[in-house]
Amino acid sequence: MTNVKDPSCGMEIEKETAKFRETVKGKDYYFCSKDCRDKFLAGNSSKTTSQYNHNHGNGSPAENKGEGILKETMAIKGMHCASCAITIEKAIKKVPGVESANVNYASAKASVSYDKAMANRGMLVKAIEKSGYGVVENDSGEKGKVVLKVSGMESQHCVGIIENTLAKVDGVKSYRVNLATGKATVFFDMAKTNEAEMIKAIENAGYGAEKATSADSEKYAREKETKEYKDKFIASFIFSLPLMYLMFSNYFPLPAPQIIVENQAILQLAMATTVMWVGRDFFTSGFRALFLNRVPNMYSLIAVGVGAAYGYSLFAVIAILTKSALFSVHDLYFEVAAALITFILLGKYFEALAKGRTSEAIKKLMGLQAKTAIVERGGKEMEVPIEDVQAGDIVIVKPGQKIPVDGKLVEGHSSVDESMVTGESIPAEKNIGDTVIGATINTTGSFKLRAEKVGEETALAQIIKLVEEAQGSKAPIQELADKISGFFVPIVIAVAILSGLFWFFIAGQPFLLAFTIFIAVLVIACPCAVGLATPTAVMVGTGLGAENGILIKSAAALQKAHEVDIIVFDKTGTLTKGKPELTDVIALKGFSEKEALEAAAAIENKSEHPLGEAIVKGAKNKGIKFDSVEKFNAISGKGIEATYNKKQIILGNR
Repeated sequence: MTNVKDPSCGMEIEKETAKFRETVKGKDYYFCSKDCRDKFLAGNSSKTTSQYNHNHGNGSPAENKGEGILKETMAIKGMHCASCAITIEKAIKKVPGVESANVNYASAKASVSYDKAMANRGMLVKAIEKSGYGVVENDSGEKGKVVLKVSGMESQHCVGIIENTLAKVDGVKSYRVNLATGKATVFFDMAKTNEAEMIKAIENAGYGAEKATSADSEKYAREKETKEYKDKFIASFIFSLPLMYLMFSNYFPLPAPQIIVENQAILQLAMATTVMWVGRDFFTSGFRALFLNRVPNMYSLIAVGVGAAYGYSLFAVIAILTKSALFSVHDLYFEVAAALITFILLGKYFEALAKGRTSEAIKKLMGLQAKTAIVERGGKEMEVPIEDVQAGDIVIVKPGQKIPVDGKLVEGHSSVDESMVTGESIPAEKNIGDTVIGATINTTGSFKLRAEKVGEETALAQIIKLVEEAQGSKAPIQELADKISGFFVPIVIAVAILSGLFWFFIAGQPFLLAFTIFIAVLVIACPCAVGLATPTAVMVGTGLGAENGILIKSAAALQKAHEVDIIVFDKTGTLTKGKPELTDVIALKGFSEKEALEAAAAIENKSEHPLGEAIVKGAKNKGIKFDSVEKFNAISGKGIEATYNKKQIILGNR
């Protein structure tokens, strides 16, 4: 392979694999991208890369076209307690253009409203990462966002070219290009551009691009977090157990090999250090929050308390090894430090499990949506993923299928079970021109609809968004809890220091007792319950409500609900059993109730209408038998007619 230099940017590239080549005045020139080639041909051969937009990771605020407020929801990783949520909230609010920020510890999500003319998602992510936390990049499709898999990127220079290319696409608001993952996350105006245009632009620049496969990144991140805590707990438990045994062997006649007894100071140091390494995140996060962010959190308590126990014991080991008479193995606190880390890891594992379960309601709502749709394209029927359905597509819905998207009937008629949206148990009759809602169920006929609302614009998507916003909102009582947890940790540290000083100087107790009390106060006091209780209750409450057809718009509304004395429902359809039943039979003159019910059941026996099924079931429950009918005919939107016992029977509405 022969290396040559791109005359535009100066980047070294392989001659044989160069994306573009031009011959000028008999001399061959090789380029890393179409952008570099075009600049060279235009007469700009300056060997500098300053002409490219190298704002790696995100578009600048100026690229956010138009004015207005955007609302962004981001999944956060690395939060350990309510104090972490407060730290992130403060960091986001410092970003110019941010109007409001709400970080929910239980759901591990941040909801931010910002002026898109002054800020963008990338600036928010940078602020979060600078404060010591991370953002889960979600590859699943959301409104105005796409994740593209880019091939051919070899250096940060290539990243700059991709960013420059995306910046030129009209409608692109912001972007993040990651060289390590080979992905570009783009936020765009759906009215101005689409995925195909962005892919074409990247390909024209000399790179390959395709839409990244959909994946539940947030779910993956949660599962990964749970597994990590489980593995860390097991590892720390394995090393903490021998430490506890050695500690007890110093006070009780427990069997232990002589070589271990003679070298237990070194062994305890080795095992405790291993546990400290397993729980190192507690120390890095705790000390960073204490000294850098100056907003101490729960991990600050752990870092100071456990760190003090480990540091004191380390000093004691050095003294023992230097044959000092001041310390012995009885003065070591390694087992305390290791046991605390182990129990805290167990608690974090249980917490991760609980947080993972709180989003089950959202997952169930998402599960209501159809996964594929049958559309007409080019005169042919084809089954496509629900994400590929576009507004204006003609969608074919067959009996028993879920309706993929919101739209209007253009051909055919049917009955649609809309109970998941309206609460009405009786399917609604649908004819040409009527509106149907995505995720509802087509019961009988087959029809075609023109897609009007797809993706994040469907009624189901709006319901999911409403529930997510409610779960991420803060109740008034939670705001009070956040304020308390904000100054709780500094107070605990102060109380711990005062307690230790009191027992040593005033109560005249030995240093080890005072030191133990200092550690105990630090570790036992934890603001997690204060910060986690309310948001968890809000998530569970709004989630269970959604599963049962009750949509709660905010945490404040949920808190206010305990003051409600009377609930008034505007219709009875939502308070029934969910399916029709025969309750009364009123016969006109000349007919008995049995004759009327027998005739109705006979003709309805051939119908698929839910009211007809209720009539047939009611007749059978009363022991009424009926014969088959003749000349059965269903009249669309009206009812049915047939001949029974030589009489013409018409049954339906007026």
